[in-house]
Amino acid sequence: MKYVDLIDMTRLSTFDTLPDQQTWKDSKYLMAFNEARAYLFSKCPESRVTAAVGLTDYALISETSLGSDMALDSIYVPFLVYYMAHKFFLAGSRDTVNLQKAQAQQAAFQQALAALGGR
Repeated sequence: MKYVDLIDMTRLSTFDTLPDQQTWKDSKYLMAFNEARAYLFSKCPESRVTAAVGLTDYALISETSLGSDMALDSIYVPFLVYYMAHKFFLAGSRDTVNLQKAQAQQAAFQQALAALGGR
């Protein structure tokens, strides 16, 4: 899976899919993704170990790498999507509906993390 595929999955969950009406650019989702990775690495250190790369250090993924294959195992995808969707809705948290959506996505990413063994 490529990083841009992960962003596309998040866009589907936030209904931010129409190219001429997208609320966030890929770079904003990428910032949320990098934050999610840092959170994941701190809560689930085993997520840093991949079959292809071995032990990975935390480093920001850049916009030029969006088309690259993701080193993280696909079991982390739900957590990452929920986390990025949480950040998306939290950005519009002055609106009650968006705040409720952000809270629902936060509960979902925490549940996904708990399922992975993180706390």
